[in-house]
Amino acid sequence: MDRSRVFASLSRVISMGDKRKMLQESHVEGNLDPSEIQHSDALERKARRKRRKKQRNEQKKKIDELSNSLKELTETVKKLKEETALKEKVTPKGCCFESEDAAMLKHRETIFVSGFDGSLPSDEIRRSLKEHFSSCGEVSQLFLPFHCQTGIHMGYAFINMRSHDRKALTLDQSFMGKQRLLVTMADKREESICYRNHLSCSRCRRVLMERRARRFYESGWRMARAGRGGSW
Repeated sequence: MDRSRVFASLSRVISMGDKRKMLQESHVEGNLDPSEIQHSDALERKARRKRRKKQRNEQKKKIDELSNSLKELTETVKKLKEETALKEKVTPKGCCFESEDAAMLKHRETIFVSGFDGSLPSDEIRRSLKEHFSSCGEVSQLFLPFHCQTGIHMGYAFINMRSHDRKALTLDQSFMGKQRLLVTMADKREESICYRNHLSCSRCRRVLMERRARRFYESGWRMARAGRGGSW
């Protein structure tokens, strides 16, 4: 065999690994066999196929693991939603009108406030409003109407000041944090009469009727007492 052709063949396969290096050394020594080159090519192709198969198996294993994890997560989220829905169905929420502060709306000096961040917890809203209005005196009552079915605030509040001082009206258009407040007398707002689009509960009607009956009784008692000169 022509030695130059052998060198050309060897140069094409020299990058195939240690096996090829050994073949090159064999060639230098004059012991090169063309069948060994073909056999080396076959072994190299087989090794590449084996590596690719191993890589595919590893990728498939990772995909299966991710798929199983996603399935478990989906089932967990679904279970939590079902448990939450069941809990909400079984556990009744509070009624908006059961609060004693809900009766304050008939006060002639009640202040209406809106514009604050209604997404905050009730305690935080109450604390912020009391601090904000403290510059005008002491807050005696504060009522935050909310939807009975969801517990979400309706976005406004009613406030009574201890001294019945209308100085609180000077806080109209003031900022509480980053929110601009609307402050006005409650008797000028329809919200003091009815809560439009209020998501009520089964207890709302009963609580309101009981409160009206008690107010009627107390009003009648005061009138009767005044008619007798106040000496009972």
